[in-house]
Amino acid sequence: NRAQCEEKSRVQLLLRSLCDGIVQPPQALGRPRLALRDAVYGSTMKVFGTLSGRRSTVDLRACETAGLVEHSPAYNTVFKYMADPSLTSLLGTLIDESAKPLIAIERDFAADATGFAAPTYARWFDYKHGEDRRVQNWVKLHAMIGTVTNVITTAVATEGSVNDSPQFERLVARTKASGFDLHEVSADKAYLSNANIAAV
Repeated sequence: NRAQCEEKSRVQLLLRSLCDGIVQPPQALGRPRLALRDAVYGSTMKVFGTLSGRRSTVDLRACETAGLVEHSPAYNTVFKYMADPSLTSLLGTLIDESAKPLIAIERDFAADATGFAAPTYARWFDYKHGEDRRVQNWVKLHAMIGTVTNVITTAVATEGSVNDSPQFERLVARTKASGFDLHEVSADKAYLSNANIAAV
């Protein structure tokens, strides 16, 4: 009960510590940009809060008042950064860094993937049945999880149609590179291959 009651304030403080390590890229021309750490902080808190961009504005302003961000980003700025593919590797690094305090606890891990539906659809005409078809687009998140605390030690986002097995070696390697001592890794049959067994 206490953990859930204090979750939001704890996440805000931990996220601030993670974002403090983000280096601002150099800028030669134009108006000064929003600090990258504030943009990442705002984007992450928007997703964590599960509210729309406009509704999360109040929460971001409260974070600015509390000194957690220098400038709270406008909702359109949050959307712009969330759509920027160059932030993918940075967010992956933040996931890896957030798990490091649990290096001494986690020894056994599990790998799996899950899909997230997007609000868009792919449409095509099915000539065999003579009708329009559509399917919802989705993305897939492949993750390595510690089995004691359920911490995600590393994650890789891909298109929804990407197979699970080829991502496994990357998950093992990144978890090991973070400093974890992997004693055992569990996974379902989607990951069964000689290369994956050898990686463990």
